[in-house]
Amino acid sequence: MDRKQIIMISVSNHKLVYGILSGLVVLIFFSCKPSVPDRLIQPDDMRDILYDYYIAQSIANQSADDSLAMISFKANILKKHGVTDALFDSSMVYYTRHTKELHDIYQSLSDRLGNEALSQGASANEMAKYGNIGSSADTTNIWKWERTVVLAPYEACNDYSFLIEADTAYHKGDRVMLDFDSQFIYQDGMRDAVAVLAVKFGNDSVMSQVVRISSTSHYHVQVDDGARLGIKEIKGYFLVNNPTDASTTTTLRMFVVSGIRLIKMHMKEAAVPSSNETEKTDSDSIKSNSGNIQSLSLPSENRNVQKRRLRTTGRILEPSLSR
Repeated sequence: MDRKQIIMISVSNHKLVYGILSGLVVLIFFSCKPSVPDRLIQPDDMRDILYDYYIAQSIANQSADDSLAMISFKANILKKHGVTDALFDSSMVYYTRHTKELHDIYQSLSDRLGNEALSQGASANEMAKYGNIGSSADTTNIWKWERTVVLAPYEACNDYSFLIEADTAYHKGDRVMLDFDSQFIYQDGMRDAVAVLAVKFGNDSVMSQVVRISSTSHYHVQVDDGARLGIKEIKGYFLVNNPTDASTTTTLRMFVVSGIRLIKMHMKEAAVPSSNETEKTDSDSIKSNSGNIQSLSLPSENRNVQKRRLRTTGRILEPSLSR
């Protein structure tokens, strides 16, 4: 065996040893990674339960007394999944203390809700409400992320931000509108969230609009390039505030933002009339006003009264003139 073969065997052995050590490190890493205890609801099951909660809350919102309806729905949901109130609450306590797992559940839930909305034709109908202004403006939905976002007032789960850099498709005078639906699924605690839309213009000035969200409803936030400076970037975020009420005991607090659309409207600049058109308009206006003045006439009775007054005045003046 020559020296070259010995070197190749040595290198191969080193690669084998390195591969074995790398595999052991990966195995140790995953074996040491904390997992949800078996006595608690596992992530996939928790996602299914929260999905049913979302559907139930949507139905309950149509009821005259949504709180009583939700109590009944909750009992049926837990019964369906074979879960007790105590197990559900203890599991939520665990997830709120391990926000990475909770974030993954909410992200998976967002994807599921978004996919189901698309399967029901949401994308085909999302621009229907803006289609009637096509003659005066060009409209485009520039939102390119998840159409449904699930947040909660816990660290790492309470905000979602976005940023769009403007390109040549943007024009001076454009209007930007953030349109969405909100839904709170809270067992207790104050419902408090905000949505922010900020637009940076060509001169680096920024205009922003903020809407405070405290109920399940439809919202929109709008910013106009009224000064026709041109848009450089669009950014914003959704944020759920953490309630400071220490008396709350139940930990299920879920805020769902759905049907998200970021509509860009190209507003055409109003045409400035020429000098000839202005003169013609002024002339027509004068003629119109003149015609109105000429058409004003007193009734026959009033004209007779006016003539009598003139004759009386003449008789009063005659003695003074004779002097």
